[in-house]
Amino acid sequence: MHVLTKLTGGTAIDAQGNIYVSSTDRQEIIKISPNGTTSVFIHDERLLWVDAMWVDTQQKLWMPAAQLNRGTPFNNGTSFVQKPLYVFTIDIGIGPSPIDHA
Repeated sequence: MHVLTKLTGGTAIDAQGNIYVSSTDRQEIIKISPNGTTSVFIHDERLLWVDAMWVDTQQKLWMPAAQLNRGTPFNNGTSFVQKPLYVFTIDIGIGPSPIDHA
């Protein structure tokens, strides 16, 4: 078995069955195709603990950078969250899964 990431903050699925997995330890989104092929879809240092991703009807992947790793539970009660918090989007050219909650 191939380990994609140590930690994931969330996943999303598009209408073609591609799964997007956030890698919280590497600040990237990994794309898993229906045949099991994996690739780094996007890597960006600003993707800090992306959680609760979704694909909208305008064919964009939404990626909230929640910075949970900088929060008080992970830092002995001290917050290192840097405001403002961001929600990033990227055009993926595919809409949401018809069985998703979009």
